[in-house]
Amino acid sequence: MKPILPDSIRKQVFQFRDQLDNEQCLFKSAQILENFKNFFLLSELSKKKIACYRSMEKEVQTNRIHEYLRDCGASLYYPKIIDPYQKKMQFFSAEDWDVGFQDGYFGVKEPVSDELCHPDDLDLMIVPGVGFSKKMQRVGYGQGYYDRYLESLLEIKKIGLAFEFQVFESIKGNSWDQKMSIIISEERIYEGE
Repeated sequence: MKPILPDSIRKQVFQFRDQLDNEQCLFKSAQILENFKNFFLLSELSKKKIACYRSMEKEVQTNRIHEYLRDCGASLYYPKIIDPYQKKMQFFSAEDWDVGFQDGYFGVKEPVSDELCHPDDLDLMIVPGVGFSKKMQRVGYGQGYYDRYLESLLEIKKIGLAFEFQVFESIKGNSWDQKMSIIISEERIYEGE
């Protein structure tokens, strides 16, 4: 099977997401959380510095994952765009889902806090994506923020959260695309080498 181009993946995934109603989105997100819990030992999450993201409408909902990680004793960090022209972001502390965020770029909520987490201090990163492949490739929204940030994070686990319709056999990627370590869907867990 031929690798699929990123623009084709975006188009296909957005069509599927548009058909997904809120109840399905929440149900599938809850299943992804259960798979996440079953994959990671509590000791792998407790007292760890974990980068996450605020989900947008019809993405895998991350609010329950936030609650679970906080209850495990993890410190949570979320992206804030610090230079939109250079397409750079950093991760800042955000422990409270309800009041720890404000409106940011692209309609995405960003942390209010100025408590920065240096990339070398992160233990685990949960990464958004439009599509993923079984070969651990990732297609984002096309701006390159995460690829730029991830290129310096060689040693940590990078977790992609996806609905099963976002997972493809193979993606025609670019040299700068960063691979995931694990992809968790509502149906299964895909692991890289």
